[in-house]
Amino acid sequence: MKNKFNLIAIVVLLIFSVLTGCSSLRTSVATPDETAAPKDTLVISVGEEPDRGFDPTTGWSRYGFPLFQSTLLKMNPDTTVGYDLATDYSVSEDGLVWTVTIRDARFSDGTPVTASDVAFTFNKAKENVGVVDLHFMEKAVAVDDRTVEFRLSQPSSIFIYRLMQLGIVPQNGYSPETYASNPVGSGPYKLESYAKGQKVVAVVNDYYYGEKPKFKKLIILFIDEATRLAMAQAGGLDIIAVPNYATDEAIGGMRLVDVKSVDNRGIMFPVIPNEGKTTESGDPIGNDVTAHLEIRQALNIGLDRASVIDGALNGHGDKAFTVSSYLAWDNGYRVEDGRGEDAKALLEDAGWRLNADGVYEKDGLRAEFDLLYPAGDSVRQAIALVVQKQAQQLGIRINVEGKSWDDIAKRMYSTPVVMGWGSLEPSEVYNLHASSMRGVDWYNPGFYSSELVDAEFQNAITSQAYDEAMVHWRLAQDQISADLPYVWLVNVSHPFLVDSCLNIGEQMVQPHAHGWTLVNNIEDWHWGCK
Repeated sequence: MKNKFNLIAIVVLLIFSVLTGCSSLRTSVATPDETAAPKDTLVISVGEEPDRGFDPTTGWSRYGFPLFQSTLLKMNPDTTVGYDLATDYSVSEDGLVWTVTIRDARFSDGTPVTASDVAFTFNKAKENVGVVDLHFMEKAVAVDDRTVEFRLSQPSSIFIYRLMQLGIVPQNGYSPETYASNPVGSGPYKLESYAKGQKVVAVVNDYYYGEKPKFKKLIILFIDEATRLAMAQAGGLDIIAVPNYATDEAIGGMRLVDVKSVDNRGIMFPVIPNEGKTTESGDPIGNDVTAHLEIRQALNIGLDRASVIDGALNGHGDKAFTVSSYLAWDNGYRVEDGRGEDAKALLEDAGWRLNADGVYEKDGLRAEFDLLYPAGDSVRQAIALVVQKQAQQLGIRINVEGKSWDDIAKRMYSTPVVMGWGSLEPSEVYNLHASSMRGVDWYNPGFYSSELVDAEFQNAITSQAYDEAMVHWRLAQDQISADLPYVWLVNVSHPFLVDSCLNIGEQMVQPHAHGWTLVNNIEDWHWGCK
């Protein structure tokens, strides 16, 4: 056994040396009462490698905080709007022109950041039709070196979120073939090296206009969960993202930081019956069981969300009832859940009768359906299994299946799926529930549609006053909460193990996708041991 542990230690040492370029691990681990070494380099592993690299015009920094680039505006920890590269903005009376003034700033190569760079970035992102939705922006125009106009086809209350998402790239020297792996920006760090599939090495951008980070170098490793834990145990990592199931594993010299998120998990239901319709690709649409509202209602009130959090998330999460629970545009919808007897009474009032094998039946239709989750996703698998067990007590039989995303993409129009979303902007509510989004990508595979909801979406998007827009987003969700095309269950907390002497400041609520949002306040990070 001793030889086995020696071998593990040697392997971890070799991995650490190769990935970080360091010849040895820390020889000791500080505690909060001891003196921490004055390191100016951090080694972290907090999220997945972006599959398209670091080009904002094709999707990098979808949730903001692009690290290498600046955004015009930024979201503060309390989710209010703050300035970043911009110093001011205004909106015309008709809502069709947004005018933004930018500060005197330079890219990491020393060249000035101008309004032309901003206009180029937004026009390029629109041209690329990436994950940053700019279909309502007709054109971005540089008025002078410090002023850019965004000309819209219709008023849009959600355009402000685009100003917080899209990192600015330089017009001169930008190449779609090379920029993603060799980005130049005006953010707090610049890329020193990028070994695809392994690591990123970032150093402080000397030209950064804001408060410069206290750590001169960040080494960001792209490694699997087991390797992260092994390297952290060996003292080779300062911060790691840990899976919820591993949060009980103590590592000397590190503390657990549980970051709240709107990274939700719930069940997407096809809400129309199967009438032989198919998508353009020939995939079947509709499910005769889940098209019954009372089935979805019974699960919504009958499932015990606290037990899902304990059983599937190891206690690290919060109950969720809408896709935007606890955000500014949340409609406040909540239910008292875990009410099994009430759920069964609801079904019986709707004409369902319990048969001999303990499953409800109505007009020859059994309350039984398949539930898909992506194979390899331990959290969604655990949620599916907990739901399956609880639903059985309600007289609803659920057959759980782990499938590849390719398989799920073909079956999700007719089969419920354990889905995960969670954005820091309200347009996600639109994407998941608008009639226009039925069958579009992953957004509304259940083919939910409501004229009232669509009307409130239009009112929300075209509102020019923030408070007015919020009213309409909430009214739309009132109807969605009644129709239940999704039964939301949990918001997954994002656990990190952090060096006990490292202070990472006030963390804002995180969106879907674990990790990169952690650097939103990188300038506040510092050693906290005296």
